[in-house]
Amino acid sequence: MTRDELQSLLLGSLVTIQSRLCEPLTVELLADEVGFSASHFAAVFRGMVGESVYQHVRRLRLERAANLLVIFDRTTDVVAREVGFETREAFARAFKSAFGVGPDRFRRERRHEWRLTAPSGIHLVGDGDQPQFTPIPDRSRLLNVLVLEQPPFRVAFQRVVGPVESAHRVWYTFLPMALANGLIGRHTSYLGLSYDDDRITDAEQYRYDAAILLAEDSTFRGFGPIGVREFPASLEARLEFVGTFAECDQAWNAFIYQWLPQSGYALNTDCSIDEYHIPAGVVKHPIRTIEAFLKQMRVTLRIPVRRLQWRAGGRQPTEAVES
Repeated sequence: MTRDELQSLLLGSLVTIQSRLCEPLTVELLADEVGFSASHFAAVFRGMVGESVYQHVRRLRLERAANLLVIFDRTTDVVAREVGFETREAFARAFKSAFGVGPDRFRRERRHEWRLTAPSGIHLVGDGDQPQFTPIPDRSRLLNVLVLEQPPFRVAFQRVVGPVESAHRVWYTFLPMALANGLIGRHTSYLGLSYDDDRITDAEQYRYDAAILLAEDSTFRGFGPIGVREFPASLEARLEFVGTFAECDQAWNAFIYQWLPQSGYALNTDCSIDEYHIPAGVVKHPIRTIEAFLKQMRVTLRIPVRRLQWRAGGRQPTEAVES
């Protein structure tokens, strides 16, 4: 589907969200209304709106709460229930995180700036009004993505769970152990496996694997903190990237949330893959080399994919994998 067609469909979903804001809303419900799988809809939504469905609904509910507190002078308990929070405490925490002050103080001071930062300019509208929708810029047209056949491969890896900003430090312990077990040679491929979206996953739950590609004849089976994972043969979409760590995150967003939904492919794995082109000196000086690498990265962004087939007379893919 073209981006214009996706925008037209998404506008209907945005109207549904606004009209049913205080009702239970799920990705599955919204996806079903437009004939998409949940994973495909979630990617399209994120790529055009700039926030996940969960983030979007939560922000609009908080904007509605701010209106209720000031315009209608409702109590915090009443407002919390009306905008879908199960407890007053959860609502108060979310409200203060968004507006900088708690709901009681917000109401007492009669604050009137109820709009929160919105990547695509979509804010709470009155009953019957249509939200203004300006899709975030489509960077996918600037991407030179290649799709090729990737044979099966095996990796040795060490996992870390925690904030994405410090995930790279797992390499400092992984590399010496891999070297001691004879897993690193002159042409070793270094891979990073990311399983979560750090914008919606709790920082302490973010999962990342430092990994190296095992030789085809390797008999290594893992030990202690080092495991082994096998990837089956698959189509793989690849994008070459050179830039900073922050720019790499932006490239991934354009790749997964903008290019992929318009490509005719769906994710065929539970993780994305960074192939790091790191200087050979990383083995002798891992900390110094990796810290320098993060300032100017050369990475191949890789996602195993499979082709989507569309049902006759509809927009629903017959095959899609949850992301």
